[in-house]
Amino acid sequence: MSKALATKHVAAVAIGIGLVLALSFSFATPAKAQTIADLQAMINQLLAQIAALQGGTGSQQTGGLACYTFTRNHSLGNSGGEVMWIQKFLNSVDGTQLATTGAGSPGNETSYFGGLTRAAVSKFQQKYGITPTAGYWGPISRAKANSLCVPGPVTPPGPGPAPVPIGGGLRVQLAVDNPAASTIVKSQGIANLAKFTFTNGTGAAVNVTNLAFKRIGVSTDSDFVNVYLYDGARRLTDPAGISSSNFSFNDSGGLFTVPAGGSISISVRVDIGTTNGNQVGVQLTGVTASAPLDTSVVLPISGNLHLISNATIATATWGTVTPSNGTFAPSNDVTLFQATLTVNNRASWLHSIQFENRGSTKDGDFTNIKLLIKGNQVATGSLVNDKIVFDLSGNPLRLETGANEVRLVGDILGTSGETFDFQVRRGTDILLVDSELNQPLKPDAPTAVTANTVEGVSLSVTKANTSPTENVAVASTGVLWSRFEFRAAGDRLKIEQITVDVDDSVLATDTMDNVRIMLDGVQVGSTADVSADTGTTFSLGSSMILEPGKTHVVEVYGDAKTSAGVNYASADVVDVGVSIATADTEGIASGDRLTSAISEVEGNSRTVTSSTITGTKASGYGNQTIVAGANNAKLGSFTLSTGSTEGVNVNTIGINPT
Repeated sequence: MSKALATKHVAAVAIGIGLVLALSFSFATPAKAQTIADLQAMINQLLAQIAALQGGTGSQQTGGLACYTFTRNHSLGNSGGEVMWIQKFLNSVDGTQLATTGAGSPGNETSYFGGLTRAAVSKFQQKYGITPTAGYWGPISRAKANSLCVPGPVTPPGPGPAPVPIGGGLRVQLAVDNPAASTIVKSQGIANLAKFTFTNGTGAAVNVTNLAFKRIGVSTDSDFVNVYLYDGARRLTDPAGISSSNFSFNDSGGLFTVPAGGSISISVRVDIGTTNGNQVGVQLTGVTASAPLDTSVVLPISGNLHLISNATIATATWGTVTPSNGTFAPSNDVTLFQATLTVNNRASWLHSIQFENRGSTKDGDFTNIKLLIKGNQVATGSLVNDKIVFDLSGNPLRLETGANEVRLVGDILGTSGETFDFQVRRGTDILLVDSELNQPLKPDAPTAVTANTVEGVSLSVTKANTSPTENVAVASTGVLWSRFEFRAAGDRLKIEQITVDVDDSVLATDTMDNVRIMLDGVQVGSTADVSADTGTTFSLGSSMILEPGKTHVVEVYGDAKTSAGVNYASADVVDVGVSIATADTEGIASGDRLTSAISEVEGNSRTVTSSTITGTKASGYGNQTIVAGANNAKLGSFTLSTGSTEGVNVNTIGINPT
């Protein structure tokens, strides 16, 4: 051993002993006491890191390569799969050993792809000229490893289990975007401490019903004020309590569901306490689900540690919430929630906000829900299980210091007699990030209000954009004159009668023959004449029931004739409209009627025209020279054209030779 190398080892050992002693004394106080097992694990980790810093110069396995046929890609944070065999292989290659002692050393390989494994893979890539040397075990690295073992893989020496195939159950590992070690801020909200990916290798959906965690790092329970589980921007749980470093989440109905063959990533977010200088982290210690864990999963799985700093984070406070204890008829663009959010200290970025309807109305009672900030629409969404999440993380909205109006607007479809109460239920349901510290704020939730009541039914009747406009031929029958869109809200609405009115620009008495009403393509009521200048009321009984929130198409057909069977004259202009009296409506469940009648809504004006035909010389046939005595000679070519209203039957064509 060279003097320089000996010095390097001595220095490393000295550093390691110093760190161990420092850690031993730092855990001496009761508030930060750890078990002997925890201390030993930390010591082993430090020794492994020291070995990595030494550049892998420890002795290598001398009994040949520990070969395995590698087929899978792996990267930092992965667990299971072929990770253990990657470590065994690298420990057998000169210059790429993970560690000399402890986790990752020969005979102590693990199934977790951590920093030591990435460093060893990077050395392997440097050794064999593989670029980039990022420590990612991909196709090029796999191919090189497999080629070194030609003519074929052999059973690796040393102890260890047989390789475990992937796909037998629920797999758990750190997410690829698990938060790196970072500095967070005391008193901040929902710090993202760890993120875990759950992958379902079975053929059926898997419900995860319990997750158990442990607080890790040089910290105390008081550093964790509230702990939540999040799926992206959506909060999954109420806060969990922590006791003796442990906390858990439990829901017999399922905390979340992992679809068959799919995956879902869950974040552990924590409201941080008021003590700075501590290091906090999260370790997953237990999983209960409707399917067993894949045998490749090794618990616990630890996230990174985060240092709590003493910086001052921005704050935000909510003002009074409206509406409260109001009564609302079903209608469009109703304000469901409105409050002022005041941002203090410095500007913040709005990444997401979640509302929850605590009233008795259901998801289907609302549609076209929009989020407005300072009067500007920034997002739209739909209710799912009484909640609506607006995720702006792809393009966060900057909220300057001062007042910022937050408003939720939507269309109320129903149901009459039920209530709505939209809340930002917890302060952490709005993710505001300090524009300088890049950490979430911890605002309190707005004060709850009294639920509002939906009362009554409503009906919208409009002329459809597709209502016909073209001319109508004289004496036409079964003409589609008008098309309308009916949209009810508040309840299933029965329309017992509709009045159809005809306006003719020439006739003294506006009537029409053989009129019928169609609802979504099916006739309702009987065919009848519109025989009065003020229109005719069609009785529909119970055949027209409109579903709340659904757009129904109502059409009016009739002949281009008066009720006496006389054809409308050419150039007459005719329009057909409908109207509904309040007494002719009824909510199926509520019994409510419209509070105001539907005045006549008219279709487009249509012009009655006679059929026309014109003849012109065909442009493609000019003057001809014909040989005397020729048979079947073509003497002329003409084009006959009709108007756009209808075709013309041609019975006789006269020819006049010139």
